[in-house]
Amino acid sequence: MAIPGTLAPVPESARINAIDAARGFALLGIFMVNVGMHGDVFGPFLDPNPPQGLSTPDLISHYFVKVFCEGKFYPLFSLLFGVGLAIQWQRARAGGRSLVGTGLRRLFILAVFGLAHALLLWYGDILFIYSTTGMLLLLLINCRARTLALAGAGMMAVCVALGLLFGAMGALQADALTADRAPAMVETSPADGESAAIADEALTPDSPPIPETHEPRTPIERAMAVFGDPTQMQGVGGPLTSPVWMDAEREAYRDGPFKQAFFFRAVTFASMLVFCAFGFWWNVAAMFLFGAAMLKAGLFEPRNHHWHKRLAILGLGIGLPASLLYASLPTIAPMWFFLLFANVLMMVGGPILSLGYLCAITLLVRSGAARTVTDALAKVGRMALTNYLLQSLLATGIFYWWGLGLFGETTKSERVGIVLGIYAAQVAFSVVWLRFFRFGPMEWVWRSLTYLRPQPMLRRAGAV
Repeated sequence: MAIPGTLAPVPESARINAIDAARGFALLGIFMVNVGMHGDVFGPFLDPNPPQGLSTPDLISHYFVKVFCEGKFYPLFSLLFGVGLAIQWQRARAGGRSLVGTGLRRLFILAVFGLAHALLLWYGDILFIYSTTGMLLLLLINCRARTLALAGAGMMAVCVALGLLFGAMGALQADALTADRAPAMVETSPADGESAAIADEALTPDSPPIPETHEPRTPIERAMAVFGDPTQMQGVGGPLTSPVWMDAEREAYRDGPFKQAFFFRAVTFASMLVFCAFGFWWNVAAMFLFGAAMLKAGLFEPRNHHWHKRLAILGLGIGLPASLLYASLPTIAPMWFFLLFANVLMMVGGPILSLGYLCAITLLVRSGAARTVTDALAKVGRMALTNYLLQSLLATGIFYWWGLGLFGETTKSERVGIVLGIYAAQVAFSVVWLRFFRFGPMEWVWRSLTYLRPQPMLRRAGAV
């Protein structure tokens, strides 16, 4: 029992099932995107085009993830994080308490979880970014819904402006690289067979042996050499898209040991934080604010259910075409055009589609149709932290050296199958676990540390 006048976790009877179901659904979509970075090097993730020579199932998997998942589910998860923080604020206010102290402690603990996840397991962590972004929402949580929505719109405008700016820089860089390479190709082309003759002459039996050069042996040594070679630093991802870097990265994750893999994990995580500061962070902040505004505006109250159908049609009607355009743009438009507008399409179209997902799931839950499915999704969503970290643990166990060592060895369609298999197991695990316990394991740790007292974990006999 919660001590009167103190803050405590939201009781099960007060949870909004549609929000939990949407959170569980978001975990599936996030995993669909993340598995590409769990199981292969990071560089290709920055390439908008599918790799050459893909089979039909792999090509279908590529575009399915691009259209329906990439850039759509982290906004949905962010939106729901904002909703959850607003619910905590409402409960604190009803009890005459401030959320600031508990909220800061909650976010600090989340930051610790995120850093441990990123540095010890997988670099693509979102928890640390959520913890820093959540502090902004905590500062504004007392504002009215209209103010929060306007602040979110401002954050989204900054995100769009940064996307255009860096898109323009990328387009200019692409043009510069093309201009630099064209003359080089002409200069090095054989003229009247002279170069070929010189090459043949250089390989005669009487030629002196070519001196052997020392090549760095470990992945870290080969990766560090990239920083001293300007030709390897070109491209959107800098060294992370260098063939030398990616080859060393693949070896480190596939063969280990921990020191080698840790280096690449730390560098990639630090690089992602820099990228986030110039785009992604602003998008997450906007979705946090929009989620809190929706909760405060009463969108999830019965009197406003008529808005769900309108927003579902709006979100799906605008978001899906925008996502199709984003996925097909590299093949139908010049690269400079894609680089200029792709970020805007993803940063705006993705959140709009995520709103459509949320409202469609809410309508499904409210209708009572497919109740077994939506209840199972809600169970997964109630254990979101546990399941998110478990996805990284199981996936890296399949791909990394300390598990099966299949890093870089699976196809896109095979990775989709891995996701579906792991997620199905998580659904079963969540349903069974919550029959006996009130929280997931990591949720219990998080809540106990947040409220500075162990939370009751076991369900009482006979409790629903």
